[in-house]
Amino acid sequence: MNPSRKNSKIYPKILVVNVKLNSTVVCVYEGEENIFADTIWYSNQEMRNYITIEDQISLRIESVEQLLKNKRVYFDEIEGLVCRGFIVDKACSGTYVIDGNLYVALNYEDLTQRFNESKCLFTEPLLAYELCKKHNVSGYMVTTVNIDEMISQAKITGMKGIERDSFFNALTQKTVAKRFCKHHNKKYEKTNLIVAYLGNRMTIAAHKMGRVIEVNNTSEGEGPFSPERTGNLPMRELVKMCFSGNYIYEELKEIVQSRGGCTAYFGYKDFKVLMENVQKGDEMSKVVFDAMAYNICKEIAKCAIALEGQVYSIILTGRIAHSKIMVENIRNRVSSLAGVHVYAGKEEITNLVEEVLQVLRGEEKEIIYKG
Repeated sequence: MNPSRKNSKIYPKILVVNVKLNSTVVCVYEGEENIFADTIWYSNQEMRNYITIEDQISLRIESVEQLLKNKRVYFDEIEGLVCRGFIVDKACSGTYVIDGNLYVALNYEDLTQRFNESKCLFTEPLLAYELCKKHNVSGYMVTTVNIDEMISQAKITGMKGIERDSFFNALTQKTVAKRFCKHHNKKYEKTNLIVAYLGNRMTIAAHKMGRVIEVNNTSEGEGPFSPERTGNLPMRELVKMCFSGNYIYEELKEIVQSRGGCTAYFGYKDFKVLMENVQKGDEMSKVVFDAMAYNICKEIAKCAIALEGQVYSIILTGRIAHSKIMVENIRNRVSSLAGVHVYAGKEEITNLVEEVLQVLRGEEKEIIYKG
């Protein structure tokens, strides 16, 4: 044990594990202060030798333990291990205790399946569970995508049997909204906000008294177009494409999810390049830029309707929110609805730390999963 350890409810030591395809990101924080952040890379040979999800968990446990040993970080110092995750059943938003019940709920796939990029989010909380069990550490999982707080009116569509689904970057949305409320001495559970996450995927959500009651699902093609996604499309034209014989299902899915927006018009998805071309005076770039801003504003206005016009603030976040030109374009169109604030730039790991700190400091209750 490290004799210099400082027990503090204000500055608890937190371990973050973040599973990527060929690496594991490991961070240690004391309160909001990052002590270190490191990435463990795995060789092609290791990836070939550790093929299944179960193999990968074993490999990553060993590598995380070795890294912490080298950094002289001891497990008995850690007051909380935190990771991302999602539950198959729609979950309430919040920070879940990683225990046996949650492990059973998470362990919905055969661990002998081949590990690939799509399994990273699934593998992460299982890795965290095994580390916590082995070293007797309290573990927490923050739901990232599949929380469901939408009102029933928002789910019903004009076709019986098809409902809108709640699937969005809940971690970023919730953390940014709470951060704003903290800075403005407001309670998130008593405040109406619109949060617009502006990135390669755009999600714009109506937060009503702590619940996301309306949000576009980018995976389903909803919302404004982005640097890589098509957003909403005219239905009849899309149906024509489906039955034209020129596309298979997977190809059309790829067009909607990763070959739309800037990629479709210009062959690139880098928003910085779009901005550079706008500033150089390229006419088509300006047209697409203005249309993107216009469609973002339409989605913000839709959320204002969901909140019955009672909006305390509109918050812009994500990498595109660094663009002053985009922010001003949006502000000029929506400022009559509410004031516009920008919270750009913080990473997902920082958001995880903020969420678990609220639990460790007693500001928010952890959730015990009961199935």
